[in-house]
Amino acid sequence: QVLLKKQGSTRNVLNLTKDEVRNYLARQTRFYEAYIVAEAYNVSDLVPYVFRMAVIEENMDYFEDYRTVHFIGSSFFDDIFISAQKARRLDEVATRNLIGILSHCKTFVKENLLLKSYPCPRT
Repeated sequence: QVLLKKQGSTRNVLNLTKDEVRNYLARQTRFYEAYIVAEAYNVSDLVPYVFRMAVIEENMDYFEDYRTVHFIGSSFFDDIFISAQKARRLDEVATRNLIGILSHCKTFVKENLLLKSYPCPRT
């Protein structure tokens, strides 16, 4: 049996339904515990949970831990922007957190903007 402990309580994470997995990931404030469950249940898209925890819930440690496991590339930014658009309206704190995420990846953003500004000629 696999149990994850959280300050005085335990949570059985075996034989969860898809909805239970989604609910668990949406509520889990520690990335590595969410990551273990996501891997066990073959959940590959964690970006919506990163958006929720880091941008909405102000848990930037969640994002920092995500970065240690996943490559941050253009698809990550695309998915973060999609999540922001779905949220429709972000308050000032959430906007600041979103900018904080983007500031961690300045080099990638600069390179990506340069490529878009000066596309390679088609041959």
